[in-house]
Amino acid sequence: MRKLFKIIAIIMIMVLFALTAKAQSIFKPLTLLATQPFSMENRGKFSRKPACRKLRKLYKQLNIKANRMKNEYMDSQDDALLKSITTTLRQSYKLKSKHHKKCRTRTAKAVHGGFRDTVRKLQIELQSRDIPVSIFQYPTPEDMEDKGLIELKIEERTVELGQLLQDLENTQELILSLYKKTFANKPEANKTAVSTAETNSSAAGAEDLDDLDDLDDLEEDTGVSNFMSGDYEVIANAEMRSLFKNMYDLTLTDGKRNFIPKPLQAPQEVEVLDLLFSHYYHIRKESAASQTLRIHLFFMDSTQLDEATKLYPVYSKKTNPMPWKGRKTDYVGNLSKELNFVAEKFATKQ
Repeated sequence: MRKLFKIIAIIMIMVLFALTAKAQSIFKPLTLLATQPFSMENRGKFSRKPACRKLRKLYKQLNIKANRMKNEYMDSQDDALLKSITTTLRQSYKLKSKHHKKCRTRTAKAVHGGFRDTVRKLQIELQSRDIPVSIFQYPTPEDMEDKGLIELKIEERTVELGQLLQDLENTQELILSLYKKTFANKPEANKTAVSTAETNSSAAGAEDLDDLDDLDDLEEDTGVSNFMSGDYEVIANAEMRSLFKNMYDLTLTDGKRNFIPKPLQAPQEVEVLDLLFSHYYHIRKESAASQTLRIHLFFMDSTQLDEATKLYPVYSKKTNPMPWKGRKTDYVGNLSKELNFVAEKFATKQ
């Protein structure tokens, strides 16, 4: 009888372990990657000093040279050429890291510092509240200074981290360009009003290196939202959704939803990427003494592939203008609420 009880106890323990493992796989936390802040204007991101402009020119020239050699390598498969490509890319990444570290404006540093703090603090907060969402962010060129080339293997795909970050930046630029087209299509009366406002603003204060153009009247091509949100809309523009899908499938993952969440700390660790959060910031000069910050938010849900279009749903929202005094805390307050909202809603939805 005692032996029978032991057998039953062992079986119960094994069943308990099996159920625990199954529960862990079922309730695996959602993963969310928040891309680095992207300015809606080129002005204001970097210093215009001659030394900074020279650095930018040099690393861009090296990128062009590396891309040209890559095209040649596709035909020749020459090992010596491959070595030259690696050396050129290493030089380019080193110069770009130096440029970003030395030449970012105070505004750009405050924005990126605020973003970094937002992701870090929100992850701690979500864990303390048992919300099953893990939030990640990718490094900036400054973070890669003196790191050399870092090769990432995402299942069957191998890519250099520096090239991945450059491809990510290029796609964000394309998305922004498409997003801005809606501004060009605004009614003529609105354009006149904007032009007048810009003229008055120029007369009111001195030149500013930050983003001052009036882009806050951009109107997205949106449809009816099926997301449980306040003011989020689903993007109806297929071209924009396609760009987000390309960023997800071709740049961040292996095309099968696998990505590397911590490329600097754990370049071999692979997870499934569920949500992609991308955002663009605009700093507007209201007067000679005041500025406002507004963030244009986008996020894509990779768990809901549309079988008809083969595209993922993309949602968007603009935050209300908030006072901007050039501090990290100004950015944290604007962004953390939205990231927290997305994380909570999708955790509930799942």
